[in-house]
Amino acid sequence: MSRPAPLLATALLALLLPAGSTAAAEAPQADPVRSMSLVSPTAGRVAWAPRGDWIAYDRVDDSGYSRLYIARPDGHDRRCLTCDPLEFRKHHTGNPTWHPSGDYLVFEVEKPFRHAGAPEPFLNVPGRNLGSDLWTIGFNGKTFFRLTNHVERGSGRVHSPRFSHEGNRLVWAERVAAGGGGWGGWVLRVAETASRRGMPRLKRVRRHEIDRAHRYYEPYGFTTDDRSVLLASNRPPTGPEAGLDLFVLRLDGDETTRLTGGPATINRFASLAPNGRWVAWASNRDLPRARPGSAAALDLWMMRTDGFDARRLTGFSDVFADGYSGPTAVRSVAWSPEGDRLLVLAASLLGETTSGSLFLLELDRPYGR
Repeated sequence: MSRPAPLLATALLALLLPAGSTAAAEAPQADPVRSMSLVSPTAGRVAWAPRGDWIAYDRVDDSGYSRLYIARPDGHDRRCLTCDPLEFRKHHTGNPTWHPSGDYLVFEVEKPFRHAGAPEPFLNVPGRNLGSDLWTIGFNGKTFFRLTNHVERGSGRVHSPRFSHEGNRLVWAERVAAGGGGWGGWVLRVAETASRRGMPRLKRVRRHEIDRAHRYYEPYGFTTDDRSVLLASNRPPTGPEAGLDLFVLRLDGDETTRLTGGPATINRFASLAPNGRWVAWASNRDLPRARPGSAAALDLWMMRTDGFDARRLTGFSDVFADGYSGPTAVRSVAWSPEGDRLLVLAASLLGETTSGSLFLLELDRPYGR
């Protein structure tokens, strides 16, 4: 695979790397993936616990609702956190993030602005449900409460919460207006978190934007110094599905650096390696363009944060690859704390696409050191 031109300015490394780190990084092997195994045949968005002993993901159960589960990284010892409480019985739940302590998670809960009856799909693309709030739940599943409470239909949706490495801040995206190219107008919210009885409370909520165009946002987490946020955003005047790029937004001034670029390319569902030197993300680079109105096929890529050594890690949608499985979209990515494994959610684009299969990729070496 040919090496693409650098996608990032070298100066961006100061935002991404821990203090004292250098930009030098050993290039991965031509194929950094040693093995790939199936964790769950049906799953949704995934997060890895800080100590590496548990993962969390959402999954649609037999009743048609998306539930929040935790399990061992190989899929064993699975248990549901949101199946029994009455507060979640008739609500979709998912898209979790772990607090750095590993004691609790923050996740999305659907606000059902709909008539009674069978559940409507809780789409695995964040933000497309009619409404949602952020809740927190303890590791044991017995303690939980709501962090946000939005009552408007069309605005007030929230998605993709992510904790800072220190655990004292939480970022999420929030819809503040209808319209805006079909997905509405969005902003980033960053709140300070204060612990009370072992669970977080939000305070001093601040608003951040790339510009005043109220673009669509999808945050993926803080950089290693907790000063910036890695996110995806669309390129006006095109809609979100016509072009998404990865950005780093510095919180003390809202300055941005674009990580990816290209006409009509989609780059999203990113995850920064624990050492801050690598990023894994989903992209339709080198894949056939989607038909208008249809979802785009996305494979998993990895590159150094200076833009070099980009590698495609999966061939789900590449007809010439050994792993070809038909039109497929990578929908969620999570690094292990050591950086030696990746959890990848792959959803087929043939038929129902509200869930996918969760895979575990073993890499050629740790990218967390």
